[in-house]
Amino acid sequence: MLVTFDRMPDTSRLWIYQAERPFTDPEIEFMKKASAAFLTDWTAHGNDLKASFEILHRQFLVFTLDENVGQASGCSIDASVNFIKGLEKEIGNTLLNNDKVAFLIEDRVQLFPAFGLKQKVAEKALVPSTKMFNNTVQNLGDFRSKWLIESGKTWVNRFFN
Repeated sequence: MLVTFDRMPDTSRLWIYQAERPFTDPEIEFMKKASAAFLTDWTAHGNDLKASFEILHRQFLVFTLDENVGQASGCSIDASVNFIKGLEKEIGNTLLNNDKVAFLIEDRVQLFPAFGLKQKVAEKALVPSTKMFNNTVQNLGDFRSKWLIESGKTWVNRFFN
């Protein structure tokens, strides 16, 4: 059962899929239709799941699931991963690679390899106030308050010392 993103409770589980490059307008339209169709029919053990999605900053696809209504099972999670893999093939963009960290710099999403962040700090490309997308948040409440956060308040802070 598909609902609007803003109607999902803070306790909703979420998955953040970060793209390797920004989505084009046609890709966004395709992903909106495909995601709506998938989530409308998404089930666990034959029971409808209450879910939603958003495409943010032209670079992130976010799925949410209200587990108060129904919890995801192994099979339903597998179905969602297979759906994302299909999206990747259709749009020619990687969504399941987690080796890069996203930052918001001058109103633009920029990705840096995680293993190269120390060098980016040394080059002053990243400072403690640089906004980072914290894709490790696990529920919608934390997403709303802690997804875009200053780098100095995250694990990246160790490189600033």
